[in-house]
Amino acid sequence: MSDKAGKWLEKAENDLNDAKYLIQDDRNNSAVVFLQQAVEKSLKSVMINRDQEIAYTHNLLELANKVNLPEHKTDYFAILNTLYTGARYPGADEEEIENITEIVENVEEVLKWTKKQLKK
Repeated sequence: MSDKAGKWLEKAENDLNDAKYLIQDDRNNSAVVFLQQAVEKSLKSVMINRDQEIAYTHNLLELANKVNLPEHKTDYFAILNTLYTGARYPGADEEEIENITEIVENVEEVLKWTKKQLKK
């Protein structure tokens, strides 16, 4: 694993931990920002480790496609993309966050996959 990729993964893990803390405090709208960022940084760490050009996008489905993330690991990406936008930008429609536990589990699976990729 390259040092730079490792630093991106470390930031992703920190974002996941911050999201979990916010969820405990029932601050799910803020948590989804950190969950989205955890996935984004995780997938970009794979791109860095593979010497791919970093995609300048926040779209998790687009990033997943660029690193060939298995499709079953992207189950909540469309929802997370939408929640991220609603939570981050004033005037955007904030959607009800229903599956926060499943979203966290999905993000954890992506980070596990990322760690395996970085060991290659």
